[in-house]
Amino acid sequence: ATLAHFFVASALSSALGISIFWCNLFGFLFAFSVSYFGHYHLSFRSDAPHAKALPKFALTALLGFLVNNAALLALVWSAGEERIGFIAIAMVFSAGTVFIVSKFWSFANTGAPKA
Repeated sequence: ATLAHFFVASALSSALGISIFWCNLFGFLFAFSVSYFGHYHLSFRSDAPHAKALPKFALTALLGFLVNNAALLALVWSAGEERIGFIAIAMVFSAGTVFIVSKFWSFANTGAPKA
């Protein structure tokens, strides 16, 4: 999902030359479902009902995006210019946050692990 996010953001930046903040948003939106289903089925093998897991993950992903955007804003502010590589750096800050909150809250298993 992180690679999908960065790929979309980079492609939009290269093709359209729009602000990296817009590129970051569109990359996040594109990667959301990749992240949700990847975490649900692969990372955590959750058996939580989607009706419970999806809203929790949406909040978790939004928290991660806010952390990501705050880091991106700080990088742009300190450098005085926008650079697409800043999105990758900002992702380092948000990826850990999303993983930890997802593991212990969004996809917490309600029963035995899947085989």
